[in-house]
Amino acid sequence: MTAIPKPTIRLSCLLIFLSLFSAYSTKSSIQRLVEGFTSIAKREGNTETMNVNELKEYLKLNTPETLKGQDPDFVQRTFQSLDENRDGELEYGELSRFQMEYIVAAYHRKYRPQK
Repeated sequence: MTAIPKPTIRLSCLLIFLSLFSAYSTKSSIQRLVEGFTSIAKREGNTETMNVNELKEYLKLNTPETLKGQDPDFVQRTFQSLDENRDGELEYGELSRFQMEYIVAAYHRKYRPQK
């Protein structure tokens, strides 16, 4: 039996959690995630990648709570941890790791609060 590659598992989990948290269909949820990425990525030229400034803007618009109380280097450290191929840019696949972790954390806050 062949193991499912990690990106497939990641995408499957993302789709499940998106449908749990959203009044949107899975298809429209995916579309919203991708459009959110491209609308910010294109601000400095390339619609297929984000630089660190665009990541900061993305976080401010989409997940402002992740920036609250963080030190000034938080965005840079986050960017470096997501930039898997170390090319100084985030492709959508690299950003999806952050999105997945954020969705899982939101799921746990909502459905599995600590007692």
